[in-house]
Amino acid sequence: MAVFAECPVCHKKQSVRTKLCHCGEDLDKAKRSQKVRFWISYYLPGRKQKRECIGFSIQEARDAEGKRRSQKRENARSGTTRDKTG
Repeated sequence: MAVFAECPVCHKKQSVRTKLCHCGEDLDKAKRSQKVRFWISYYLPGRKQKRECIGFSIQEARDAEGKRRSQKRENARSGTTRDKTG
């Protein structure tokens, strides 16, 4: 799972640590002015990748990523602990 930042000019999704986009936009300045959208990327069962737009706050994106991780763990636990009755 990963958190990506979307450039407000060219809409390229890239690492949160990136300071300058390839189009020339200063991403740190755009982050401070709440112009950068944050996305999370994760895999669904069956090896399908899903990207989800979270909003303009990196803290909300990290919280959403943690929520998806806990959901993934819960599904893995419930799938392995089946009751065999009968």
